[in-house]
Amino acid sequence: MTKKLSTNGFSVVEVVVVLFVVAALGVGGFFVWQKTHDKNKTSDTKTQTTDQKTDTNTDENTEPADPSEGGKYLVIKEWGVRFPLPEQLRGDVDYSLNEKVLDEFGIERMDFTSKSLTSSALKCDYVDSDPKVVAYMLRQENQPGEDNTLQPFKHLDGYYYTTGSQCTDYLTDETQPLLNNFTSSFNQAVKSLEAYDAKN
Repeated sequence: MTKKLSTNGFSVVEVVVVLFVVAALGVGGFFVWQKTHDKNKTSDTKTQTTDQKTDTNTDENTEPADPSEGGKYLVIKEWGVRFPLPEQLRGDVDYSLNEKVLDEFGIERMDFTSKSLTSSALKCDYVDSDPKVVAYMLRQENQPGEDNTLQPFKHLDGYYYTTGSQCTDYLTDETQPLLNNFTSSFNQAVKSLEAYDAKN
């Protein structure tokens, strides 16, 4: 006896197995695609968050610009002004507000000192403390009268005057040229007095 083969095609079992395999591949492919898609979304979000944090940190850590530009300018913070220093005066000149003149006369006066002249034992009979004042600058809000012996060299937010040292009583052959060089350079530099934006 011979067995007759079915010519009807696939059996029900074979069709179910094929459908199951196709469905398993589809579900597996969908999960792989979704996982990859979610990773890309998370990565983009993290990148955006990192960029935002970097931008925020950049804004927070940005320090104000140095108004002295690395010592090229002498900055008078109290007045919001600065002037360029010639090479020979960089790192040599300092200033302080003269509280005594302000209290007694109501005039704002900045006293300027020089490290090189102080070290040269420059003596002034009218100055009690070291370092010695070798120049000073005044600022007044109102324009001076005609009888004023000092004429303003600049008008910004007030009238600015400068004068050299009164340290002439004890000058020696060594200190006279030093003081003359300082005064000449200093007076030339302050003519370029300018306002600066303290917020920058």
